[in-house]
Amino acid sequence: MTHNRSPEREKRDVKLIARMRRGDAAALGALMRDYVDELTSFVLIIVHSMDLAQDAVQNVFIALWDRRATLDITGKVDAYLYRAVRNQALNILRHEKAEHDASDEFSRVYSVGGAVSWNDGETRIAIEEFDAVVQGALDSLQPQVREIYLMHELRGMSNEEIANALEISVLTVRSQMSRALRKIADALGHR
Repeated sequence: MTHNRSPEREKRDVKLIARMRRGDAAALGALMRDYVDELTSFVLIIVHSMDLAQDAVQNVFIALWDRRATLDITGKVDAYLYRAVRNQALNILRHEKAEHDASDEFSRVYSVGGAVSWNDGETRIAIEEFDAVVQGALDSLQPQVREIYLMHELRGMSNEEIANALEISVLTVRSQMSRALRKIADALGHR
């Protein structure tokens, strides 16, 4: 989905990347101005949500800046950016699916429809079993992953708020949340 860039545009992109490697934040800003709209439109086709599309593009540029000192782009910069946002979009979709699966399992175990009541012995056992499995999965997580999960689930903090509180990137928060949710979903799937 990359567009044919003029040789001048490709040279400009390469120069912007070189400036970024030296810590020039204005170069990142210029690169973002050049690509944000078209990358967002591209990834919107994959994630079907403007918020998620914007998150994917933002995460790519945050990662680009975070790795600027070791950034080694072989080939065209626009091709690299399109590939990066595509991969980020797929990661977001996997995260969304893991979150949805964990939420479905939570709802299934905690639902009290029909004649089932909270006082029902089978329901209480199912809830205790569910809690034990989730707690076991949480206990097996790395400390930062567990902290991020708990900040999100217990305190209701957004990814941005967690990133600011822990002084890490939003991309790292998303990645860690995805890891935690996969671990919980896997544990629930094996009980």
